[in-house]
Amino acid sequence: MSIKMSGVDSDLYRQITAEGEAFDLSGYGRVITLPQWGLQRLEGDSVGAVVQCLSGRLWVTQVDDFDDYFLEPGEAFVVTQPGLVLVEARRDSSFRITSRKYLPLLQYNTN
Repeated sequence: MSIKMSGVDSDLYRQITAEGEAFDLSGYGRVITLPQWGLQRLEGDSVGAVVQCLSGRLWVTQVDDFDDYFLEPGEAFVVTQPGLVLVEARRDSSFRITSRKYLPLLQYNTN
């Protein structure tokens, strides 16, 4: 699994992951499906949330981050900025939003 995030080095990532129980995302975890060009907004402080692409192709962007992230099935994005996060389906897609503590650290990409 590939994990994408912005402005976080691997040591900080491991530290935050170890403290993952501090993130209360108990309402998350359900599968969300979007038709092509459908949009899901995450508002408030979602730092620590993980967007896991299950099918299709997703575009993810967050406040104060000038990069765009495209996720394919099996890839994930870690929210690193408080504020609005947009998830748009580039084709019919499904994804899940979870806490980092439930995402195994297999591979990560930092931008």
